[in-house]
Amino acid sequence: MIMEKLLVLATIVLLIFVKSTRLHIWLILILFCAIIHSGKTAAMVGLPKPSDNYPTDTEILIRYKEGASFDRRRALSTTHGFKPIHYFERFGIHRWQLKESAGKVLREQVLTRLREEPEVEWAEPNYSRYPLIVPNDQMFDSLWHLVNTGQSGGTPGADIQAVDAWDMTTGDSDVVVAILDSGIDYTHPDLRKNMWHNPGEDWTAEDTPGNNGIDDDHNGYIDDYYGIDAANDSGNPIDTYGHGTHVAGIVGAAGNNGVGITGVTWHVQLMALKFLDPYGSVADEIECISYILDQKEKGIPVRVVNASFGDSLSSRFEKEAIESLMSAGIMMSTSAGNAGSDLDGWKNSYPASYALQNIISVAASDNNDRLASFSNYGFHSVDVAAPGVEILSTYLNGSYDTLSGTSMVAPQVSGALALLYAQKPRSVEEARERILRGVDRNDYLSGRLFSNGRLNVFKALTVDLRGPYIFSVFPISGSPGTEVTITGVRFRDGNTPESRVTFGDMEATITNWGDTQIACLIPHGTDVPPDGNAIKVHIASGVSNAVLFDTTSYRYHLPFAPANSPWGSYLILCNYGLETVNARVFAGPSGSYVIEPQTEVLYPWEVIYVNLKDYGLTGNENLLWVESEKDIGVDIIVFNAQPGGFTMIPAQRR
Repeated sequence: MIMEKLLVLATIVLLIFVKSTRLHIWLILILFCAIIHSGKTAAMVGLPKPSDNYPTDTEILIRYKEGASFDRRRALSTTHGFKPIHYFERFGIHRWQLKESAGKVLREQVLTRLREEPEVEWAEPNYSRYPLIVPNDQMFDSLWHLVNTGQSGGTPGADIQAVDAWDMTTGDSDVVVAILDSGIDYTHPDLRKNMWHNPGEDWTAEDTPGNNGIDDDHNGYIDDYYGIDAANDSGNPIDTYGHGTHVAGIVGAAGNNGVGITGVTWHVQLMALKFLDPYGSVADEIECISYILDQKEKGIPVRVVNASFGDSLSSRFEKEAIESLMSAGIMMSTSAGNAGSDLDGWKNSYPASYALQNIISVAASDNNDRLASFSNYGFHSVDVAAPGVEILSTYLNGSYDTLSGTSMVAPQVSGALALLYAQKPRSVEEARERILRGVDRNDYLSGRLFSNGRLNVFKALTVDLRGPYIFSVFPISGSPGTEVTITGVRFRDGNTPESRVTFGDMEATITNWGDTQIACLIPHGTDVPPDGNAIKVHIASGVSNAVLFDTTSYRYHLPFAPANSPWGSYLILCNYGLETVNARVFAGPSGSYVIEPQTEVLYPWEVIYVNLKDYGLTGNENLLWVESEKDIGVDIIVFNAQPGGFTMIPAQRR
């Protein structure tokens, strides 16, 4: 025990003088020795419980490091009993399946070993993604989300002001919106006219255009006339579930055609990409994104991807694929999720929770302009609201149906983006800014969404973009003296007397100023309002939007909290300072709706390490979130079978 205390004390002395990730590695080595010398042994962690988070228990995604030899790759495959399913050449990702007798337990063990192989860059399960609906009928008068006259008992005007927008543009068939979903019923009379047709396929046949049984464009898909079905390895993305058809109608059901309903945009091309059947996997999603990028490189004007799906588990490969869309100038409108949770806290919903400029995360509002009871929210995590309760749209077999959920709100933003691109070419940054600035703000949504309001398509088309605008700040919490990076547009050069950053009524110290990014220090003082700390950028041409910053707590998120190591997995908390700190640890299995925090008390200069099983965690599918009143060190260490072997997982500061 004396040895343990001396080692921990030595570590704290180092950390007091130099706070760095590199020293955290020394901390792990020291703690490993401390565990040995103090006579403690790592207890066996329970085996993972079965769950519904994967399409199978046997699939993984893996990427090798550059330079890994073919012989070594084959050896790894043979050793672990893999069967290749697909190789995503664009992203360098292999989709593998373990032997048929394998289950989730074996898969987790194999993943742990693979991540330790020097030739492997990253490996992860093939995570699932789910449609985000809350199941609940000449019909324009029923489309309250487009024109709310109070017809459904709601507040007149609590709509997206589509009619005024249509006076400016009703869309353009040169704009393609990819519906990444359960496919589309492309025979629907309200959708047929607006379906995308692959120009690489033979569609001149009179009876069955595009269905000659030949891969005319040599892209690996036969008769992919309307898109693809990645879930069933087919070129026919017909919807048999209904979700994708409903989403597609909200985006772009043909307008002014005397049939059924109208979409947000009347004229558009809808590309059908099926990967939900009715559930889907990240691998199939990535295959669809690769198809989008292939078509974009062939000159197809894909501008928007609609993503009305999600789950609580983060995928590195999914995020990288969406970043590739951003590099190609393609926006993604995503559903925030239906858990009724604050996504600024421990709960997440992916892909909406990825902090990417081309993602617009959308919450659901009701017909009184209030947040829907089921909708996720979060000032720093969810961008805007759109009507999401009892939305009428197209359905299977030429029918129409009413559905609720955040699945119904993302396509309204996708339709709005399509109208923006129909009006004129725009950058990702401008499209994002127009959606966020062109909202109807109200007290019910203020502080719960980044834009503080509900989508207004007319305003998005007409809003004046002069003056600075903040897209994000990082971190989103901290004490006075914390350095914050502000990302946005039109900050100019910062050399004028009017150029400054304020926090409440005080001025922040600038450490760096650029046109799209500013670094500054949160000012010291006692007159900062505790319930409304806001960062603003001031320049000669105006003042930016206000972005909330929390001075009451520091927030740390562990994106990966594996507790299945037989040799022990530990949360490490380190108090760098001279005051006692209370840290609240939110830990629970992924998919949990409520996690009660546990408080850990850190005395001055103290390091504590807690076995993850003490929080009731098992397996790899876990959430772990830490809030503290002061800046502390937060890491996870996972020991393995190799002598002195371990993996360190650093927390992400929020």
